[in-house]
Amino acid sequence: MPGTAGSRAARSRRSPSRWRPPCCAPARSAGDHAPRRGARGASSPRPRPALAIGIEWWALVVATLPLLALAAHLLAGSRPVLADVPSFLLGQAFQLVTAVLIINLAEELAWAGFLQTRLEQRHGLPVAAGLTALPFALLHLPLLPLASGPLWRTAAITIVFALAVRLALGVAMRGTGASVLAVAVLHAEINKSTPRRPPSG
Repeated sequence: MPGTAGSRAARSRRSPSRWRPPCCAPARSAGDHAPRRGARGASSPRPRPALAIGIEWWALVVATLPLLALAAHLLAGSRPVLADVPSFLLGQAFQLVTAVLIINLAEELAWAGFLQTRLEQRHGLPVAAGLTALPFALLHLPLLPLASGPLWRTAAITIVFALAVRLALGVAMRGTGASVLAVAVLHAEINKSTPRRPPSG
């Protein structure tokens, strides 16, 4: 009967949709892959597999700081010895991999993978980088004496440097789709390019 068919159709529209196996499920739209948003609408990237970030991002993460350092040396008038380049690159790569596996990956699992990401979901990238930079700078203050003179000046420069580092690492975290490994590699390269305290005595 027409009335019966109409009532069945109405009940089917009111009833919740049934589970469907993956083979029969409708295709997901592009919006299903959009970044997650926090309480205040700040986007947060979905994590990707550690190596699946694209060759362009790996090239940017790995090569940017070494190329800038090479350009600075060339502008300063120094000329690299080509015969030493292969052994130098091999030694630098070994040091970088060792630092990432032993130190920086664990560091960034806490800093970028947990603290800064949670703050960014609530407050956005600039505020999250600033809030993360304060404890980050305090922990690195003995390791980053970027200025001679009073302690307050060294602390201020270290905080500004930490803010720049956390902003750069936050941009890398977003651009790579939350690859903590890529952020750890960039962190290790920043460490290698940072001036150290000259030996005393």
